[in-house]
Amino acid sequence: MLGDARTEHLARWARHYRSRGDTVWVASAQDGLSVDVSLRLPLGRGAVGYPLLVPVLRRIIAELKPDVLAAHYLPNYGLMAVLSGFRPHILFAWGSDLLVLPKRGLLQRSRLRLVATRGQAFLVDGQVLVEPLVRLGAPAERVYVCPFGVDDDVMAAGAAPRTVHLESPVIVSTRRHEPSYQLTDLLEAVARLDDGACDVRLQVAGEGTDTPALKRRAEELGITDRLEWPGHLCRSRYVALLAGADIYVATSPSDSTSVSLLEAMGSGLAVIVPDIPGNREWVDDGRNGLLYPSGDVAALRSALRSLLAHPERRRALGDRARARIERDGRWSHTVRRADLLFGQLVNH
Repeated sequence: MLGDARTEHLARWARHYRSRGDTVWVASAQDGLSVDVSLRLPLGRGAVGYPLLVPVLRRIIAELKPDVLAAHYLPNYGLMAVLSGFRPHILFAWGSDLLVLPKRGLLQRSRLRLVATRGQAFLVDGQVLVEPLVRLGAPAERVYVCPFGVDDDVMAAGAAPRTVHLESPVIVSTRRHEPSYQLTDLLEAVARLDDGACDVRLQVAGEGTDTPALKRRAEELGITDRLEWPGHLCRSRYVALLAGADIYVATSPSDSTSVSLLEAMGSGLAVIVPDIPGNREWVDDGRNGLLYPSGDVAALRSALRSLLAHPERRRALGDRARARIERDGRWSHTVRRADLLFGQLVNH
């Protein structure tokens, strides 16, 4: 497996195949925080350095003789996999590599086009990623949709009776603190709630480069007394955070299938998320969650006020959200589909 070893996405796949008894080597240019790195790649020159690592990758492949190469994130590790010439390989797209990077100039588009036209098989986590990948030149029959689903621990916690907080409802955010996620929209919306919702509690989990700026903005808005910053959470505390909340909010203007959203739905939370294609694949507005126009703080505030005022509606939305994940979004379903694809590639 090739990928950024700091990410939980890569770690989940590595854990799955190791738990089956497969031998999994993880090669990464980043130190592992979420997964053990078998082979540390000597990356230099920033993002432009990935193609320079291809000779190193070829030597690793010649020594290890793997059955399949799985590369996560198309314009860097996916590019390395394609340039290595090794087959069978499967390339994982995560969302921003197809929804955001092509807008950042000719170099990124050229790298992605090379990967799209020469990749053997692609696994994407949402239908919203198929068209951009095909537009770059990938044959549609090589693109497989497989959402990165919800683990059993979240589903089990969501099956337990949920406490609905009537006096001090809890709003939770679990996305990384990066400018691209626009978490200031959530702070602004909470600050503009009317006096009847002043006892609301907001938990902004996670960390990132934007954490100091977010905390400063919360002070400017005068909402620090309502805020908690749990930071980076271990798995058990993360599951408990979801189980103890009432409403999940995301504000990112660009997403494919957000695992954070699916986990919130699987835990039985009422969700409020931007009205973008990736979210619409999972949220039926007014039935199993609420959608609002991306970037519209007033609309987000209105959606929050509606759910804060009607606890029974929160419960109904959360129950239907969990049912949707039970049917279509479990991690066990994800890996079964992926296992079939891996088997086809290896045995082809």
